[in-house]
Amino acid sequence: MNRRWGVGGFLLSAWLLSGCALSSPTARLDAYLGPVSAPDRSAEVCVPRDAGLLVVHDTTGKGSLPPQSVDGLRSLSARIKLLVERALPLNVVKIAMPVADAVDTPTVLWKRVAEEQGVGALLLAVVSVVEVTGADQFPFDGTQEGGGAMGVLPGRWASDYALVELGLLDTKGDRLLARAEGRGSATLEQLATDLSSNAYPVIRQPGNARRIFPPRDGSAPQSLVAVVAIEEALGQALDKLPRCSGR
Repeated sequence: MNRRWGVGGFLLSAWLLSGCALSSPTARLDAYLGPVSAPDRSAEVCVPRDAGLLVVHDTTGKGSLPPQSVDGLRSLSARIKLLVERALPLNVVKIAMPVADAVDTPTVLWKRVAEEQGVGALLLAVVSVVEVTGADQFPFDGTQEGGGAMGVLPGRWASDYALVELGLLDTKGDRLLARAEGRGSATLEQLATDLSSNAYPVIRQPGNARRIFPPRDGSAPQSLVAVVAIEEALGQALDKLPRCSGR
């Protein structure tokens, strides 16, 4: 089964690549794991088992966005549960309250949660998102193929870079059964004028011609950019988990 979750111009591309190089989130899973044994690539990860789930939004990296809302983190936890149960023979029976800004004694966090949940296995998901912003000129019609033949408009862009790290823990033996990580990005383009446009605001992803238009209900489109980037990163992380027979 395929487990992938399918959730402007030259100068902008150059800036985005530069921003990605400077602001890619730093891996943080090890800071939360503490002293546990590394996975040995055994088939033990494919043994059916009940498990708990803990999602942490880490905001300690330079340029990190504020943590997702409680509702947003709960929604992410539910989505991870659904997808990881498709990827591995796990039955997620407990979902801990998601944690944001977990900077105090992070290495004992998962142990405390596992003890509270009374589970023998725990899936720890650490989410990190950083943002880079800038100004540019955008094609009037919103397409990148025309090169601005219909004119350009001043605007601003915000690129979010997400990292999702997954660790499946044997909580009784302090062992790491499996780990995987995935990265994703998304860019919001908005006009700097009050001109009404059907083409903006718009969210784009590198290598994907599809355009995502935020709802026009007055909600801030910035919140959706991080969600799109996290979704891509989560899909990549799930694809890198060990493959078990029949899945």
